[in-house]
Amino acid sequence: MHLSPGDSFLFKFPHDDFHLFFVVTKIVERQQYVCVMLSSWKEGSPLNDPACILEAGEHPFVTHKSYIAYKETLVIGKRELEKMFMDGRCKMRDPVDPDLLNRIKKSASGSRKIPFTLIDLVAK
Repeated sequence: MHLSPGDSFLFKFPHDDFHLFFVVTKIVERQQYVCVMLSSWKEGSPLNDPACILEAGEHPFVTHKSYIAYKETLVIGKRELEKMFMDGRCKMRDPVDPDLLNRIKKSASGSRKIPFTLIDLVAK
């Protein structure tokens, strides 16, 4: 299996609900992927991260106001991800537009919720 920045997939996360993830960076030398999660915007929720908001239609999966939940950024090994696809815990979806991918990467530095150690990996 070969994933590239811009690919997206549904992943059962944490264990019961599928969430859409975007591959933002591939770390070739470590055989890892850096992936960010999309979440639904809920008015007034303290969980919302306004750093990167997506509106309906910006990606085929997005049907209402959503945001990149940088707090849930994953760094995951290639073999582990392949196993999750084989087990049915992940399902491929449409890739993200290159302009949107760049916005997602650039917006990471404006997030107050992303783990500090991951900002540079997302923004690569």
